[in-house]
Order: sequence, then C-alpha cells, then structure tokens
Amino acid sequence: MIRFTIFGVPVEIQPMFWLTGAFIGGAINARTKEQILGVLVFMIVEAISILVHELGHALVGRRLGGGSQHHPLGPRRAGLQSRRPLHPLG
Repeated sequence: MIRFTIFGVPVEIQPMFWLTGAFIGGAINARTKEQILGVLVFMIVEAISILVHELGHALVGRRLGGGSQHHPLGPRRAGLQSRRPLHPLG
C-alpha cells in the first residue's frame, strides 16, 4: 500500500489498484518488452488521471466547507454507511 499527501489531501493506493490497472492495460497478453512497457505506461497514466480526478473532488469539497473522507484508490469492501448530504436539498 502506498500512502502520501498532496495539497493536504491524504492519498492511499492499494495493491489491487495496480493489479486491476495491469489487467485492464493488457498485461495478460503482453509478451514483448514493448508490450510490457505499454502496460506500464497505461498504468501510470491511469493512476495520474484518476488521482487528478479524485483530487478535484477533495479540493472542491474542501472549498465548499466539507470534511475530507477516506476513499482509497482500489477495490474495497462496500459497507453500510449513513450518508447525509453536506447541504440539505430543498
């Protein structure tokens, strides 16, 4: 598991995130060095794009006065949680 902070936002990347990225990127059929490099490039670009997307959520939430929630990158077990909107609708 990789943990670090960007702009005061804690980031956690779970191992299954990388395995899923490798699978989607075509690692199963990668045989040559070029194909393996292509999978690695895909995984890096995927990680950066998802990280930027999720940072957008965190920073907008902070700007609107909401607290940060822990949402690691990667598959995780779904739990039952009470979810209330930060700003009630209506």
